[in-house]
Amino acid sequence: MSDAAPPVVTAQLRILQTTDLHMNLTGFDYYRDSGEEQGGLLRLSEVIGTARAEVANSVLFDTGDFLQGSLMGDLVAREYLSSSENGHPMVAAMQALSYDAVALGNHEFNYGLPFLVWAIGGAQFPVLSSNIDVLRPDEAPFPDLRGIVLRRKLPCSDGRKRPISIGVFGLVPAQTGAWDKHNTAGSIHFHDPVERARAEVARLKGLGADIIIALDHAGISEDSAQTENNALAISALEGVDAILCGHQHRRFPGPDFPASPSVDPAKGRLRNKPAMMPGHSASHLGVMDLTLYRELGHWHIAKTDVSLRAGTQAPFPRNPPPILTTLLNAPHLRAQAYAHAFVGNLTAPLETYFALVSDCAALELVAQAQMWRAQSILSDYPKRESLPLLSAMAPFRVGGFAGPDNFTDIAAGPLAVRHLAELYHFPNTISIVEVSGKDVVEWLEFSAGMFNSLDPALPDQPLLRPEFPTYNFDVLYGLSYRFDLSQPARYTLRGARVSPDSSRVRDLRYNGQALDFNARFLVVTNSFRSGGGGHVPVDFSKELTLPRYERSFDILVDYVTSLGEITPMAAPTWGFVPQPGTTATFGTGPGAMACLGKSAPSNVVPIGSAPDGFALFRLLL
Repeated sequence: MSDAAPPVVTAQLRILQTTDLHMNLTGFDYYRDSGEEQGGLLRLSEVIGTARAEVANSVLFDTGDFLQGSLMGDLVAREYLSSSENGHPMVAAMQALSYDAVALGNHEFNYGLPFLVWAIGGAQFPVLSSNIDVLRPDEAPFPDLRGIVLRRKLPCSDGRKRPISIGVFGLVPAQTGAWDKHNTAGSIHFHDPVERARAEVARLKGLGADIIIALDHAGISEDSAQTENNALAISALEGVDAILCGHQHRRFPGPDFPASPSVDPAKGRLRNKPAMMPGHSASHLGVMDLTLYRELGHWHIAKTDVSLRAGTQAPFPRNPPPILTTLLNAPHLRAQAYAHAFVGNLTAPLETYFALVSDCAALELVAQAQMWRAQSILSDYPKRESLPLLSAMAPFRVGGFAGPDNFTDIAAGPLAVRHLAELYHFPNTISIVEVSGKDVVEWLEFSAGMFNSLDPALPDQPLLRPEFPTYNFDVLYGLSYRFDLSQPARYTLRGARVSPDSSRVRDLRYNGQALDFNARFLVVTNSFRSGGGGHVPVDFSKELTLPRYERSFDILVDYVTSLGEITPMAAPTWGFVPQPGTTATFGTGPGAMACLGKSAPSNVVPIGSAPDGFALFRLLL
């Protein structure tokens, strides 16, 4: 009798992932009225179909932020109660592509709970978010959002089919409760994702899960303080076998993340567990191949291979599923019509090519709209109406990871909804907070972290810190001030005070007078900022309770419509303290060349092009 061990039974399982689709269904850029953009679930559907056809067993997941992010998404949210369509177009598209499960992201809550319940209520696939509790199920009748176990049968190496139980659960950043507090307070409680994940793994194991996959709407960071980017912490949990990430709009595996003992961006591993993050807006498909072996009646992972596949570059895919094309045609045409709706006339161009180095008329237009609405609201607040009013606005489309085309550039002439959406495309609501003069200083000191420290009299030093999110560079309109870049930044990106004696903010004035640190101000900002988004080191607890919370974009549309004609102006607000003999360099969009001698500041000089497509400029300080 032979004592040889029985042959090892193996099988293959492919996990496919999308993330941060942001309502990019067609790949059409409604802001710029162009069908030549990359991305879009319609285009990626061809890649999904190919990846599925290559293997016998696959599952398809999404890790959140799928309902918001385009003009089509905004329009669906505006019209959903009166829509004649059969449900939300993104949910319908996911159904047509046979998604096995999706996780909620933080932006799913942007349009309010009634809309979210309606949108996911039509899903015939599981929608997951294990770290939220519904406090008022009568007001927000969510489906069961806990993790699930998918039962599948895998063809094995010995020719037989054997069952496998795949545990899947979703996570959303706990900060969502602050970022969208006007929509969620009192109705939804967001728990710590890592603690809930630990409990969920135990529950799914108890249900017989052979392997467990985390659909984690979170990024990858070695900084444990960045709890919204907790994928490394999730990967450390015993029982989690694979991590599908998102939220950061980056690619993993790939060059977007540095290597470390815990992060392998070449093989796509976090703490030696397979992980992936396939960009955003359906730019890529995550493909994770697991080689499994069976032992004592259970499956285990023997080998992993992780890669990303780019969506088709063609304007339209060759072979999209016909049902998907049919589903998207009507909402696409409605979104185009909405994008072209006329709102006013523009007498000169609006652009953001130099918004990070000088006053910007495009930002000021939005700030004026915010202040216009705030002034009408404050008439109902007699005790605060007399306080000085400021308006905070940060630039959104100014390059960054989205590339050299990610700039606002609106030509003079008729203004449509799509143009204004370029200026403000986030679904934030307006917020009014009361702060002190000292708070104002700290707010601006934090904004000054956008810039590197510059050594006096040295040429061509990099001006901008690429790791600083541009949406955190708030300009406070109603003041005038300058930044002294010979000083170090007072705050870290997370709002920690590391150089308490440093002072970059100089010549800070209100109405021409030096700012009184003890004075009280009202600042009109957005719900993301007042909810703690961006880690600005200011106490926003003195927020006015408004009769209704209007979207900042809708306010901008109302303001421009009320004026009829817009003449762009960039009133002197901020600049840099002169440093004779010192120059700095920065990148911007190639379209900036057309602004020279017009809207471009007089102290910038073009010096060439960068390999990544950005135009390089020199700033004379």
